[in-house]
Amino acid sequence: MSDINLIIEDIKKAEKGVRNKKIDPLLKERFLFYAKEIYSIGKNYEMIYYYFEPSKKNDRSFQNELEKYLENKEKGLEYHIKAELPKLKGIDIKILEKKVDDLETIKKKAEKENKYIRNIIIDTASSFQAKINILIELKKENKRKAFECAKKAYGDIDEDLQKEALKYYKKRIAFLNERKKKGLATSIVKNSIKREKFDAEYIKKYFDLSLEKSELDKYGFKTVIDSSVTSIDVRYSSPGYSSPVIFIPKERRAGKRKMFQLIAHEIGCHALANMGNKELGIDGLSIGRDWEIVHEGMALVSEENMKRKIMGDSFPEFKLRLGVYYILAIYKAKELIEENKQDDIENIYNYIFNLYQKEMLVTGYNKETSEIKAKESTKRVLVRIYRGLFPYYFSKDKTYFEGVFIAEKMKKNEVDIYPLISKVDPKLISDLIKIGFYKESEILQKRARKIEKIAETMWDNL
Repeated sequence: MSDINLIIEDIKKAEKGVRNKKIDPLLKERFLFYAKEIYSIGKNYEMIYYYFEPSKKNDRSFQNELEKYLENKEKGLEYHIKAELPKLKGIDIKILEKKVDDLETIKKKAEKENKYIRNIIIDTASSFQAKINILIELKKENKRKAFECAKKAYGDIDEDLQKEALKYYKKRIAFLNERKKKGLATSIVKNSIKREKFDAEYIKKYFDLSLEKSELDKYGFKTVIDSSVTSIDVRYSSPGYSSPVIFIPKERRAGKRKMFQLIAHEIGCHALANMGNKELGIDGLSIGRDWEIVHEGMALVSEENMKRKIMGDSFPEFKLRLGVYYILAIYKAKELIEENKQDDIENIYNYIFNLYQKEMLVTGYNKETSEIKAKESTKRVLVRIYRGLFPYYFSKDKTYFEGVFIAEKMKKNEVDIYPLISKVDPKLISDLIKIGFYKESEILQKRARKIEKIAETMWDNL
């Protein structure tokens, strides 16, 4: 993503520029015309990783293959790819290619528009083209090209992100060393809430209550327990449902603290932005490539705020512990893929294992226990990163890790409201402001601030 500091500066200038200024309503109408065209073409390809999302069965199968690979040097990665690609069988490549061409036509038409509309439409249409091109190249069995298309669709994991992850890893080690010296005890609050686990029905009950209190249920939002999904997922549209849905995995379990964090994450951010999109007239369309990065960042910041409220001072000044390992593993894997060594899982395993073992030792475990815990944790990291890496280069953890830093800066500078009330790439917010897109959204902004507090209020009244 571009420099977030410059993006924030542009947003503030745009806000100042439209204050007390009449904006031609035709600009917004022209934008919505193109936005609806893009959505009609690309709405089934916005979340392209749904086509690769493994079932729990495949996850377990890959873990078994990984065990074999590490013990007997048998390949596990190719098995996993073959296990997932059948999901592409029902897709006609000619339809995909036509969609890419149709999006190109929209981009050419937008060249004649106001420069702000042009910027937004070309960026958004290009994002959808890159995602659809991943599927096209996979249908052609060209994994290398699919990998390159996916970098365009989701943004690369560059050296700066890897350095940021290493910095946070070292910060974690320093924190644990300091805690070990002080003999810091685990909080009573943490111990008391850790033992409670709630099933999917109980989670649904509280999600439904949150939708009611936030008044999002009036817009048709509903929660559904589903055995086919692997994680809680908010979708503006989904086959078989006429309204937006929050899917909850049938086997999902959550402690009381985590459940309230999930409410802050899923309803306070994802559900809210989907409904904001609808009210602003753009339905489920995501605007620009990097909307998901900042949106997941906002959701995680909301989770962290909820966690801090519950745990108080016992919550350490450290975040994204697992994200650090995922980023470092993905970066190492990317280097191997680019050297055509994508099957060298052992290389990544050893790298992550050594980092985990060091953390376990400074946490206070003996050498034997540290090795056992590091081994199990490393396997989980590898299963997760290969689930979304080659050949389609999507990792939710890259989105989480990068998004938190962006979200925190936007919140600090009081421009975080825009991603909360629509699914938008931060670099396009200033252009949207200039065409009057947020001019009449005061009601949405007030609602967003109110919903931010829903989970906290429910916890207080529990």
